[in-house]
Amino acid sequence: MALYGQILAAMGSGSPQILELTCDRNPDKKIAVLSSEICAVQVSDKSNSAAAAGRPPGFAALAG
Repeated sequence: MALYGQILAAMGSGSPQILELTCDRNPDKKIAVLSSEICAVQVSDKSNSAAAAGRPPGFAALAG
C-alpha cells in the first residue's frame, strides 16, 4: 500500500512528477509514468487476482 500512497500523493501534488515503477517478479523490468497522466490506480491482491484474471503479475508487454 506504500506505492499506492506514493502515486496518490504525486497525483494530488499539483506539479507533474515522473514515477518509476519496478516489476515485482523481474526487477530489470521498469516503467516510468508522468503523474499528471495517471487517471486511475487499481490495487489488487497478487496471489488471487492474477490467477482469476488468467495472467501473471507484473507489467504487460506492449507491442511497438
